Amino acid sequence: MSRWLSGRVDALRPFRFGVGPSGLLGDLAGEWRRTVAAIEALGYSSLCLGDHLSMMGPLPALAAAAAWSERLALGLMVAANDYRAPVLLAQEAMTVQAISGGRLELGLGAGWDASDYRQLGLPFDRPGARIDRLTEAVRIVKLYCAGEPFDFAGEHYRLEGVVPAVRGPRPRVMIGGGGPRVLALAAREADIVGINVPLGGADLRSSLAAGATASERVEAAVETVRAAAGPRLAEIELHVNVLACQVTATAAEGTSRTAAVAARLGVAAAELADSPFVLIGPAEEIVAKLRRLRERLGVSYFTVPRAAAPGLAPLLPELRGAEAAR
Repeated sequence: MSRWLSGRVDALRPFRFGVGPSGLLGDLAGEWRRTVAAIEALGYSSLCLGDHLSMMGPLPALAAAAAWSERLALGLMVAANDYRAPVLLAQEAMTVQAISGGRLELGLGAGWDASDYRQLGLPFDRPGARIDRLTEAVRIVKLYCAGEPFDFAGEHYRLEGVVPAVRGPRPRVMIGGGGPRVLALAAREADIVGINVPLGGADLRSSLAAGATASERVEAAVETVRAAAGPRLAEIELHVNVLACQVTATAAEGTSRTAAVAARLGVAAAELADSPFVLIGPAEEIVAKLRRLRERLGVSYFTVPRAAAPGLAPLLPELRGAEAAR
């Protein structure tokens, strides 16, 4: 089964590759300008920051990256909804969008890191409550980005007389998640849908050990998106944030490195062979795997950890060259 599983997309999207949010932590703030320049020089399409207290404040850092780059898309991957009021997030996002000349990719998510919630003094509500708030927040952000005054009356937010001060084309919206409710919301509302590791366990590590990276889990997630998207299917770009990426000199080295990653994640190495979350092996094997994933699942946008960026960069022209040859 291919072309978005049981759906149909007549043309595959071109590949895009970004760097981050993995590896772009708070201690990089003093080296941020050099980091931005290096990532752009390597030929990546985007630079992405997460929204965690272990990282830089993402919107100020992305605004600076806008000034220090010419073509990089600037991804907020993704803003945890409970950390800031939706109108303030929209105001800041539209400011970065204007500063960058329209290069922001605004990611929105329900929030998942209990440590961040504790440090911020916020209650860590059940997933359903967080997703309910996110659903309303997405509507508010889109209303602000539309540029017209509005009121909003929901279960979680009540706003009166909001007058957007920063106007212009709205950023592309990304919604990322691993569960069916968030993925269905993303399919209805987002330009970019992030297929994340589903947090079925108590935390990320236990979820990984329970098989969250398995290809069948990813296929189920894509099927959820396909079913909820309806006629929007062809408009959606599917994204995966790669957990481990390394180009090796030989297949044997790739097998050894994959086994080490599997042990660290607490999964069987065989589970990672077709998983989009792990790209390890010789260049030709990684290129072939990426093409298979795009054909079978429709995933065309991949972000990799900062440490992996130099090693993967030489493969990007070959993957993009295939588009030009079509």
